Amino acid sequence: VLSGKIASVEDIDVSQRGAYFQLSTGERVFNDLLETSKRIKTKDGGYELDGIKSVRRVSDFAKEFYERIFPPSAKSEFEDAVNSLKAEKGTAGHTDIEYALKMLVDPTTGLLREEMEDDSDYISKLNPNDRRMYEILRDNLKERLLAIDEKAPGTRFMSEVKIFDKKRKIAGTVDFIAVTPDGKTSILDWKFMAISDSYEDIPWYKVAAWKNQMDQYKTMLINAYGIKEEQFDQTRM
Repeated sequence: VLSGKIASVEDIDVSQRGAYFQLSTGERVFNDLLETSKRIKTKDGGYELDGIKSVRRVSDFAKEFYERIFPPSAKSEFEDAVNSLKAEKGTAGHTDIEYALKMLVDPTTGLLREEMEDDSDYISKLNPNDRRMYEILRDNLKERLLAIDEKAPGTRFMSEVKIFDKKRKIAGTVDFIAVTPDGKTSILDWKFMAISDSYEDIPWYKVAAWKNQMDQYKTMLINAYGIKEEQFDQTRM
């Protein structure tokens, strides 16, 4: 306490004979997400946790939504929508962002590094012959993380977080999660889309499918991880 490392004696729990730091709400959420994600296995396109196999993935909800809104006569448009759904999750851009986050954040604690790790030898997956796109993504991500941490110092950041709802046997992978010390949780999903002359804006069915996907992530975090509705901050693509 005198050194300033412990705010007050109330922060010490001596109920189990030894004293240890009480975890903040944010730390508990972060630890639960991190440890559970490590235990979740992926195989043949599915997920498994503690011997329980998922029967549906979050991405299945978007595909099923497309199946409902596209009639059989619109087969080519349906196939385009499903293929773009796969590309949005499997793009090289996700790999570049995940790498950049590791350079900026200590993955064991989720806290921002005091100095960014050296990424000068990293070969971008977006363009192996030109790092400029990667550097734009990295610098934009850095700016976002610094802004979040300035607003809520000690926020913990995670990428490619596998989550599992045992009761409903639904699983998925969230691109980005941020948890503030008081437990405010933001979930973001990166989307990379090819620009098309067919649309002046993002097609409505994509927006609806993304919302469905985000709603599933929120429901899973509420049901399986004890995060309350009022604890969510940003939840968007």
